[in-house]
Amino acid sequence: MKMKRIGVWAMIVGGIATSYSACSPFHSLDSVNNSLSTNADLNSSNTPVDQNNNSSNNQNGNSPMVTPNPNLNPTPIPNPMPNTGGNSTAPVGCPNMPSGATIVMETQFNTSDGEGQLWEIYPGAGKIMQPAGATGNASASILSAGQPTGGQQTIWPKPGKEQALNNIYMCMRFKMNADYVGQQTANKLFFLAAQDFPFGHTANNGFFGLGGSGSYPSPTFSLYFGHNSGNLDNSHACIADLGLGCIPNVNKTEMKPDTWYTIEAYIISSTCITCRNGTVKWWIDGLLQGNYTNLNYGDGVVNQWQLNHTWDRGSAVQCGPPTNPSNKSGRDCRKDQIYYFDHVLLAAKGGKAP
Repeated sequence: MKMKRIGVWAMIVGGIATSYSACSPFHSLDSVNNSLSTNADLNSSNTPVDQNNNSSNNQNGNSPMVTPNPNLNPTPIPNPMPNTGGNSTAPVGCPNMPSGATIVMETQFNTSDGEGQLWEIYPGAGKIMQPAGATGNASASILSAGQPTGGQQTIWPKPGKEQALNNIYMCMRFKMNADYVGQQTANKLFFLAAQDFPFGHTANNGFFGLGGSGSYPSPTFSLYFGHNSGNLDNSHACIADLGLGCIPNVNKTEMKPDTWYTIEAYIISSTCITCRNGTVKWWIDGLLQGNYTNLNYGDGVVNQWQLNHTWDRGSAVQCGPPTNPSNKSGRDCRKDQIYYFDHVLLAAKGGKAP
């Protein structure tokens, strides 16, 4: 399935270059340009606010808000509840899996579609490789040197197996290849969202990405969260336009190429898109990086995970200096860009075992 670019805009705000592109089939805004700078950014505001002080919804000229359709699924979204069966014991290496959560998907990536558990939008884009240190046959997403487009979109759940979850936890092992330099803009890593299966509620999305920790090409990267929908506003808690850049506000682990890391993330949806009561947390090798408890994220639903690295035809993906000096925002096309994924686990309170 080929994605079609249907809209793009960009601006520079507060040291972060922000850009949105609205692409099918997700009806969402799917990229953010980012340049994480110094540890001083750890003081970015996350002060709790009165949850009744709802901000106005600012679409800011982007794709139209998705409105609830009661005909899709009239069943109310459940609150977190005891697990309904299946393994609820966190495996070694995933210490922050919520107590009482049920594992809803686990794969060693012996196949690119997670042993048949994942939905491949771009079949064949993911490669199976065996880099040193993999516990399984790691999956790789590759943008070859000089290649103008590429990517991988692999999604849980498959259509027909979706669940009306209002929380989701992810644990996975990840590394960049030794020559990884990324783009000068957003380096999308994975999404935790409600895009394709919102159960009649407002769809929205967000992703975790790698931001360079210095001038391009940066020797290290840090993990950040960005809501990625124009129907959300988190400017009360995060930086950049609409607060779309939630940087590490507890610790900031500098991630180096050719090094395996365990990434954990946990999201509890806000009860509405302006309620400011959503929770987003993430960890690197067990160390808490970001802890936001007052975000607008979700409309009672967060139930989808994606490996999403769709390097499209934007200027940031095209070759830049030194091979193409005229495209100052372009990437270094002398290097292959490779993500490796090994052993991914998803769990949720109230989730049903596969």
